[in-house]
Amino acid sequence: MGKIINKVCSVQNGKYFVFLFLFLLFLFSARFMVTGYGVGGDGEGYYAYLPSVIIDNDLDFENQYLSAPWLNATNPFKDTEEGSVHLIHISSNRTPTGYLTNPFPIGSAILWLPFFILSLALIHFLNLFGLNITLNGYSALSQYVTMVGSLFYVILGFILTYKLIKKFDVDPGIIKSSIFLILIGTFAIQYFAIEPSMSHANDFFIITLFFYYFYINFILTDNKAPYKKWIIFGAISGLMVLVRPQNALLIALPLIYAIALLIKNRSSAKKELINYAIFFSAFLISLLPLLITWKIIYGSFLTIPQGVGPLLYFSPYIP
Repeated sequence: MGKIINKVCSVQNGKYFVFLFLFLLFLFSARFMVTGYGVGGDGEGYYAYLPSVIIDNDLDFENQYLSAPWLNATNPFKDTEEGSVHLIHISSNRTPTGYLTNPFPIGSAILWLPFFILSLALIHFLNLFGLNITLNGYSALSQYVTMVGSLFYVILGFILTYKLIKKFDVDPGIIKSSIFLILIGTFAIQYFAIEPSMSHANDFFIITLFFYYFYINFILTDNKAPYKKWIIFGAISGLMVLVRPQNALLIALPLIYAIALLIKNRSSAKKELINYAIFFSAFLISLLPLLITWKIIYGSFLTIPQGVGPLLYFSPYIP
């Protein structure tokens, strides 16, 4: 095993990352051929935004939930609202606005959007030759091409990880070996290649981009980045929260750094505060897709889509 890792990690960077992509693609393709689908589990909710918004031009997920037999949409599921456990049919689980619930945020769908549109374009082209592939967003081609997007973002995340760690003068071979070992030795390979419709692959990419951008443009420059860098950083931070709302906690790290700089350099406080205002403005604007979907589906810009059941820390129970 050690010889294999050394051989893989000794190749040039470009070939190394191409190898990682092909390795993940092989695993995903094998799983896809066995199961016949690429979207499953929590991914059903993350993915549903694409056909619903792009094809149906709405946020009514009923036809999405019933589009494919593997989605198990006709089966009851466990609901833990208010600490109790009971079965509820998915089509009857409607919000106060009359929509079917979708507790999964829209961020992954935004990242998948270019690949989903590409899949629809390919289907339109192939249908010119009489293939008659379904255009509801749940064809094998749509799922496969869109989920390849997750693999693409994983590789981008690995590239950013490599570039970031290399800034600390770590040997390139050690970095590549560490990346490969983390991939094959943890659950990363499950969520990156076997279940790419989950948000983990996209989350890995956007969090890595967040820290890479922050370190390169703010830490290394002693917070002297121009305004446009703050705008971009705000947009990246917003997209990070769109992928998984709990990622908002990560913004505390640059916030602590910013406060420390303000205390250290009070003479430049006005300029720094302007930069932070620009950042938070871009951040809030980037949150609009999530806030708008919550407003439409749940009737409120701020909500907990999963309900308060998971947050009843003082009423423990075993489901």
